[in-house]
Amino acid sequence: MFCWTKRQRNKKKLKSSLKYISMIAHADDDILSESNKTKLQDIIKEGKNINVDNCEDVNKYSERVNENITGILSKTRKSFIYEWLDILVVALSVAFGARSLFAQPFAIPTSSMQPTLFGVHYIEDTKVDNKQTLPHLPAPLHWMLYSTQQVDFTIKNSGTFSKINNMPGDKGFYSTYTDKLIFDRTKFKIADDIYDLPGVFNKINDYCKFEERKGVFHKGETIAKGWLSSGDHLFVDRYSHHFTDLQRGDITVFTTADIGILGASGFYYIKRLIGMPGDTLKIVDNMVFVKEKGQTTFKPITDFGIEAINRLYSNKGGYHGHIFGGRPKNLLVTGREYKVPDDHFFMMGDNSANSYDSRCWGSVPRKNIIGRPMFIFWPFSRRWGIADNKPPLNIETGNVAELPAMNLQ
Repeated sequence: MFCWTKRQRNKKKLKSSLKYISMIAHADDDILSESNKTKLQDIIKEGKNINVDNCEDVNKYSERVNENITGILSKTRKSFIYEWLDILVVALSVAFGARSLFAQPFAIPTSSMQPTLFGVHYIEDTKVDNKQTLPHLPAPLHWMLYSTQQVDFTIKNSGTFSKINNMPGDKGFYSTYTDKLIFDRTKFKIADDIYDLPGVFNKINDYCKFEERKGVFHKGETIAKGWLSSGDHLFVDRYSHHFTDLQRGDITVFTTADIGILGASGFYYIKRLIGMPGDTLKIVDNMVFVKEKGQTTFKPITDFGIEAINRLYSNKGGYHGHIFGGRPKNLLVTGREYKVPDDHFFMMGDNSANSYDSRCWGSVPRKNIIGRPMFIFWPFSRRWGIADNKPPLNIETGNVAELPAMNLQ
């Protein structure tokens, strides 16, 4: 019994050594020299002739195998490095393949789809309807959970904007830079004090309302206290629209190439599909009316029974229907109708008071469609999860010019 156990142990040890050598010979066939290939074959032949009843011969063979393999590998590569590189190349290939063919990550660029999707936006540290806009957490945790940077801007000394010179990116009285390769930040000077706030200057100008203050600031005045969020990040389904056609009410990502959007050719936009090919559209009392292709009468867009469209007209949580806002419009204004060309789609932002959309630059050709949003993966707000399926907050939208309910999203 003892002899049989010893023989089986030796046999297993020898088999393991031979298996290891064969694996190296096969896996590294393309990088081994001819002489090293010959050495490996000789080692394999020697192993097959070892007497498994002789423990000493088996042990010596295993030691020689380790020495020879180490010598061969040291001249060709470090095994673990190449193995991990192989894994990395395969993983990246799969990831980029999935990105190009199915799910592409996308960051919402603007506020035109609020409150459904948020771009870079300011969140005031306050309460709306007795609800805190965001909890108070350490800065790193705030960023990881809510994609936010803290804003705390209180005037130290009274004064106006001053020149700041000899700083990278200096634009006269402000300087924009990138912190930690990720965060846009801007420095500017009031009186003799330099302030450093998150965001590019145009965004800071929005949430600090510099134009309303006409550049005059008073000591002790709190201009802004809250957070600047980098907006929603989501995966876009690039695949399904090739098999199931787009539907009215779908949120859609498309490229701006050949649409005629000034300064945006080739960029991605995201809007909601309002008009189908062949539709005739008009807006009456902040309601979109649709005359479908082949029909003779208009009907309110809410009559189509589309949940996402009806949500826009709920006047809850920041939704406010389709209104003109402050942008100049020339395609779809009161008293004018617009017919969507064949094989084109008419796109509008949910935040129609502040959306640069098809009302300004026309319809989107089918060939420009990239896909539909699938899943919001960051930040971990109430919008996290399947895109465009959350009901509006049960809070009156209120003043369309301010939309305070949007802060609670």
